[in-house]
Formats: sequence, C-alpha cells, structure tokens
Amino acid sequence: MIATTLASSWVRSIHMRSISNNVKVELERIPTDLVAEIPPETIAKILELIGRLSTLIDRASAAELAIFNTYGETDEIAYVLEQLDNTKERGEVAYTRLTGLLLKVSRFQPSAPIAMVEMLAQSIEIAEAIVDAGEATVKEATID
Repeated sequence: MIATTLASSWVRSIHMRSISNNVKVELERIPTDLVAEIPPETIAKILELIGRLSTLIDRASAAELAIFNTYGETDEIAYVLEQLDNTKERGEVAYTRLTGLLLKVSRFQPSAPIAMVEMLAQSIEIAEAIVDAGEATVKEATID
C-alpha cells in the first residue's frame, strides 16, 4: 500500500516539477504511470537506514562474539547465538537489497520505472522492520 502511495506521490512530484521548471515538453513524452522520481527526503531516509543496518550488523557481531567468549556454546546459549546470527544475515540482505535498488533507481533518474520505485519503497519498509526487530534482538541478547 505504501509503495503505491509513495510511487504516486513521486509521479505527482515529477509532474509538478516539470510544470514549474518549464521542462514539460521532455517529460510529457514519458507516461507518468510508468515512471517516478525519488525525492531527496526519501534518499536521506534510505541513507539513514543503511547506516542503521550497518550498525545493527556490527552490534550483532560484537554481541555474538562477546557471548560466545563468555559462555561458550552451551545448549542455552546456542539459541541466542543463532538469533544473533540470523539478525546479522537479515541485516546484510536488507542492506544489500536497499543499496542495490537505490543504485539501480539512481541510474534511471529522473524517471525510474514505477515498478522499480515500488520495489524500493517495499525495501524501505522491510529494512525498517528488520532494523527495529534486530535492535530488539541484540538488546535482549546482551541483557540476558
């Protein structure tokens, strides 16, 4: 849902910008239901998420090592170590997907295909969920 909303607002944004910047002729040849432009606020949000994902991966790795060095790999600790490892893996996948899509969309600017923009919007939502859940996992693992 948010992907469609974001994509629609980006399309309106590019259309409004084309009118105000007198470049309407060039953009009128591009069907607005197929293309969109990413606003600077969204790029800033993506870069912030990339930083948070990097920090998450670092903290999960550090916690995993500290717990292993302190307690070894007992049955009770193995579950915690597995959760931290899963957190790192999900963070890495989200990081890779987000940076890859941002690069691909940037190559198409100012008019990226709407499907690609929707994938980027979905990746932002997924990355936010992964970071929030991952931060909670690391916090819980280090408290126990």
